[in-house]
Amino acid sequence: MKNISFYIIGLLFLFLPQFIHAQTTDTDVNSFLDKAEKELYTNPQQAAYYATKARAMATSSSQQSQALYIYAQAEKLLGDFDGCIQALYEADALVSKNENDLKGHIYNLMSVGYCNLGDYTKAINLSDKAISLFGFR
Repeated sequence: MKNISFYIIGLLFLFLPQFIHAQTTDTDVNSFLDKAEKELYTNPQQAAYYATKARAMATSSSQQSQALYIYAQAEKLLGDFDGCIQALYEADALVSKNENDLKGHIYNLMSVGYCNLGDYTKAINLSDKAISLFGFR
């Protein structure tokens, strides 16, 4: 009986730090995402930094796609439309099929980016995709 309790305590010490680290990482990612959203319109360069940190720490594709979306918004505000669109394509590849709101926002921002670049046909097609994802509520 003594050996079994020794093994249980050993396993607890082995896996407990990993569990605590995973919870801390999610909290940190959400904190960086919140900071990025707050800084977006007042300091887009700082928002891009926070979004990049959040993406690097993210453990799920949903968090990564959200970080890329915020990063793309910051790049658009900084005037880097190519970087904005590139980040949006990466976010689109990561976002799950059931996250229609985020996917719609991604397509909408892609549409704006292509308008800024002068490709209006592509912008209209992406705008139509965004509208179809939002649907009628």
